[in-house]
Amino acid sequence: MSSEFSFDLFDPGETQQMWGLMRQMRETCPVASPSPGMYYTARFAETERVFKDGKRFSCEGGFRAPGVDIPPDERLMAEIDAPAHPTLRRFLLRSFNPGMALAAEPFARQLVGELFDALVEQGGGDLVGGLATPVPVAVTGHVLGVPVEDIHSIAPMLFALLHTDWPAYGVLDRTKPDEGVGIAGSAPELAAYFDAMIARRRNGEITGDDLTSQMLTAEVDGERLSDDRVRSLMVNFLTAGLSTTNLIGNTLYRLMTTESLDGALRASPDMIPAFIEESLRFEPPVLFLFRTATTDVTLADVTVGEGERVAMGIASANRDEQVFEHANEFRINAEDPEHLAFGAGAHLCLGNHMARMEGRVVIEEYLRRFTFGELRPAPDYALHLMPHFLEYGPESLDVVVAR
Repeated sequence: MSSEFSFDLFDPGETQQMWGLMRQMRETCPVASPSPGMYYTARFAETERVFKDGKRFSCEGGFRAPGVDIPPDERLMAEIDAPAHPTLRRFLLRSFNPGMALAAEPFARQLVGELFDALVEQGGGDLVGGLATPVPVAVTGHVLGVPVEDIHSIAPMLFALLHTDWPAYGVLDRTKPDEGVGIAGSAPELAAYFDAMIARRRNGEITGDDLTSQMLTAEVDGERLSDDRVRSLMVNFLTAGLSTTNLIGNTLYRLMTTESLDGALRASPDMIPAFIEESLRFEPPVLFLFRTATTDVTLADVTVGEGERVAMGIASANRDEQVFEHANEFRINAEDPEHLAFGAGAHLCLGNHMARMEGRVVIEEYLRRFTFGELRPAPDYALHLMPHFLEYGPESLDVVVAR
């Protein structure tokens, strides 16, 4: 381990622009310590190992600052360890599977088409705010039973929750004494919306087979899920889906600005899924995730002490030259090994099938509606990434329709 690799994991100005530093770490220091008590895995092997070793690396408090604790029923799936996590995950996998994505595809395709049509009518607009953000929220909301007409009001609240200090601190604004830890304390209006959804199903006002209803009536290990747990899962699924916003933004920006790639996908539409995978590998929507060592453990000859934290460097691992043939080039190759954009092991992203479907549908509908250059970045557009240390995707994507 070398002290030369010092950087701020909570500064997007560094984490989103450290591709050269990642490469140096992969070559000379695969497990670096960017700050005291914090480690960063730069290679694929160590990153995958931490993902898969749930005994030595805990998820608890993964998104939150030290000392911030919340009730168990308010924790996100990514913050829950065994034995609770596998039990809950087995139940959720009944729904989160390729069949769910297939069933949701007609809804997603109609919505994407309507949003593109609206963009054409307006002569342009912001593809992030007008398409990449509402699509994942609406599709996941559709599965949960959220009325589509409510998406325009809850999407900004979800976006605000995800892109403020909440993932790191558990509150929207630590300077406000009336804000508490957890969803109800940090986003009371959003919590009230989901509480009302739950109440209408509990009292029989709404009946059906949406995922919210299933979670309220199912038993997990012989016990019903509490309302707080169901609400947390609803928020978890919707905010996690917003990482697909980055995927959609990344793919559309690259496609609109690379004529050869546009031509290749038009000539061979069967390459679109591989294009989605390459985007996930090369520009992962989530740059890294955290774990906490439960015991002293050695990673690449570096001892990580009990209680110290590890940032699993997804973005760096996905460009590991020892794993990927053209690691530092964007090159569609269906034969590439599996990347780590969705994680690995017991915490592999539940929504990976939905994200892939949504990304594919957006690209298919874009190619069906526009020739190259008809939808293009506005003349004064400059790419700025989401102002969040964990994320990689355009903050906005202002485009004009030229027909």
